[in-house]
Amino acid sequence: MLFSESKDLPADIFIEQAMRAELEKHSRTRLEFYAEHLDASRFPGESHYRLFREYLSAKYDQERPDLVMAYLGPGFEFAGELPKKLFPGLPVIFVAVNELDIPPELRSPKVTGIVQQADVRGTLELILRLQPGTRRIVVIGGPSPLDRTFLRKTEDLVRSFSGKVEFDFWTRSLAETQRAVASLPRNTVVFFLTMQRDADG
Repeated sequence: MLFSESKDLPADIFIEQAMRAELEKHSRTRLEFYAEHLDASRFPGESHYRLFREYLSAKYDQERPDLVMAYLGPGFEFAGELPKKLFPGLPVIFVAVNELDIPPELRSPKVTGIVQQADVRGTLELILRLQPGTRRIVVIGGPSPLDRTFLRKTEDLVRSFSGKVEFDFWTRSLAETQRAVASLPRNTVVFFLTMQRDADG
């Protein structure tokens, strides 16, 4: 299990526990799991990636896995890079890839997975159906590359809602966002996208 982010990231902890439980539930034999974490957001440099790759190469030189599960992070084409270099020929399942950022390396016969779809238009339509009195939608995102991708997609879509509702886009610090949300008036809906990093870094 190759994770591009740190081992204490809540989403990765949840995904790892869920995947282990599901695989064990369907296996007739005892499974052995190995989890490795690159921590690419905090250490994004090429030298860190090279050290990580060399470490894994030495560690798994004699102990070859049967399957590689690659958990992608923003801006790091994990599924194509490490499995191809470390475990050539092994099947790879990618996890947590959305349709906004599909690395070209995933288009390989030995690589498979389910691509997540973010239905922004459907979500906005649902907001207006559930809260027909909505006058304003505050869209909250972050400044990381993945955050900006979702913000751009939403900005493109809101043009079709012109005249129905007013939109504001916030990319602020978490503390400022919490204060501002607390004082929003009635008939305002918060549409929270992703905030992998806030405006304060």
